[in-house]
Amino acid sequence: MAKTLGSKPRKKSLVKPVLAADASRLKRAAVANTIQQQLGGNRFTAMTGAKQFVAVEGGVQFKLPSGLAKDKINTVIITLGKNDLYTLDFFNIRGSTVKKVKTSDNIHVAGLRPTFTVATGLDTHL
Repeated sequence: MAKTLGSKPRKKSLVKPVLAADASRLKRAAVANTIQQQLGGNRFTAMTGAKQFVAVEGGVQFKLPSGLAKDKINTVIITLGKNDLYTLDFFNIRGSTVKKVKTSDNIHVAGLRPTFTVATGLDTHL
């Protein structure tokens, strides 16, 4: 594939692409991609080891490596609520046992990274 002058390479999204042209799914994917980019994109993924990004209703869910985050947190769900404020839910999921470790409500976009760091003990950037 030839590269043309002035064309920029597209950023690779960590959220799996939507296969159907359903408007609801497209909106969920867009919100999930936006949240992932606000956390730091690929740098966030490299620093935290986050994986398995999945678009959920109004947000994104991803997993963290077991034993890396404090309080045995291994799953995070971030949802966008009304007034553009976020809710961060931190879980310890093992087998069929689901324990909600912590919830942070009404977080502004500027507070996503610090809230994540305080809850998990993982830095989101250098």
